[in-house]
Amino acid sequence: MIVDLLDGGGKLGPTGKLGPTGKLGATGKLLEAGILDFRYDPTRLDPYLYVTATSSPLDVLQTPVLDLDPRYPAGDIALITATNSSGTYINADGDVTAATANTVRIDQTRGEELTPAAINLFVNSNDYDESPWILTPNITMTETATASPVAGKNAFSLVSDNLANSQRLIQVITTDVSGNTYTVSIHAKPFGYTQIFIYVTALGGTGTTTIGLSLADGTVASPAASSGDFSSPSASSEELADGWYRVSFTFTVASAGTGLNISTYPQSSVTNLDGNGVDGILIGGHQVESGSATTDYILNETSVPIGVSATHGPRVPMILAEPAVVQMLSYSEPTIAQATTQGAGLTDDATDDRGLGHWIQFPGDVSGNHSVQPALTTPIDGVSDYVLSCFIRMDDGGVPVVGTSNVGDMSLFINGSATAGTAGGIEDLGGGLYRVWAYSVAPAVSTVNKIRKYTNQSTRGFKVSGFQMEKVTSNNPSSYIPA
Repeated sequence: MIVDLLDGGGKLGPTGKLGPTGKLGATGKLLEAGILDFRYDPTRLDPYLYVTATSSPLDVLQTPVLDLDPRYPAGDIALITATNSSGTYINADGDVTAATANTVRIDQTRGEELTPAAINLFVNSNDYDESPWILTPNITMTETATASPVAGKNAFSLVSDNLANSQRLIQVITTDVSGNTYTVSIHAKPFGYTQIFIYVTALGGTGTTTIGLSLADGTVASPAASSGDFSSPSASSEELADGWYRVSFTFTVASAGTGLNISTYPQSSVTNLDGNGVDGILIGGHQVESGSATTDYILNETSVPIGVSATHGPRVPMILAEPAVVQMLSYSEPTIAQATTQGAGLTDDATDDRGLGHWIQFPGDVSGNHSVQPALTTPIDGVSDYVLSCFIRMDDGGVPVVGTSNVGDMSLFINGSATAGTAGGIEDLGGGLYRVWAYSVAPAVSTVNKIRKYTNQSTRGFKVSGFQMEKVTSNNPSSYIPA
């Protein structure tokens, strides 16, 4: 490294002499002791930044910016827990691990996301002869011997007859559509006709959104259009082998509807098609998912939406730095007896799973509503924002779907309302373990903060543990604090 001792005037130092006083060091000698001193002192740098946990050589820097010294836990950012005794971190195996009091926590953070988590809201997504797929009159659907792009699955032909009518294949998706963006994707191939038309309405909403795409070259055959509650339509196509395309259609819904009615026509821009009873298109796998990206196809052979976990690179060790928080619940891993519960199907599970010592099992085939409400030790103040989080493992190992009363696998309540907690998130901890949370802005004072499984939600069972209720400033939970 080369150090330039000359200032802009070509002199040694600002005065043209050695040092600011014209002497060697402050005393006119070789530094203070009269000898060459090569010890490093950051205060001799100009300018310099010097940060310490408890003190600073500058009078103006008395409060530590970052507390990196475990001997002195007080600081602007707590690297230990609020109580210095009951915090956790995630170890290299992805397990919840108790932290030693007054020590810096090294959290094994998830590595780079390689593929995202996704949920296919179409059920029986490749089995078009199964419920809830619906065919309108004057259209025929037949399983063929042609292989679809989905491994091990045959394509179905969608053929319209010679009567002018609205001829289409329909599935109604039950989901909270308010303000959400969705992407519909379909594997399709010419079978006499070379175009496909996608038509969407919102249950409880207004308007439609449509697109027509060519199966000859993947281009747009009928421009995307939206009306009413729909907006921002766009489309794309991916060319696959053997003449197949995966066509995708993205749109946003503004309504507070309860679902989507998604129709597939074997022609573009002609909803009342005068077919010939022979020609049509081949289809081989539908998917509809939240967001504007088309993810890898998820074959769903069940009667409920299913998903896949995100994949990540190796975990990365990082110092866990977060604001100090207060766990507002008295039992974070409660037994049924330690919580307010509903439903005779709940059972206790005392098997340790990834560092969480007690779980409550929700049944899959629900008869009546079931819920678990941990006890609050600190009430909601009616002013602050809050997050309610918990750890979930689905019986089938898949991704949990948090929804409202008629949607998903379960609902999270803040302030006695599932809709107040629809904002939130999900973290994939690997191995089928997830942390889910709901976020509510300034909820009214209430003690009803819980997880609930409605009769009308899916038949997927799951177990739950590691509840945490906390004040927050953003839509994120802090590290888990057992109580």
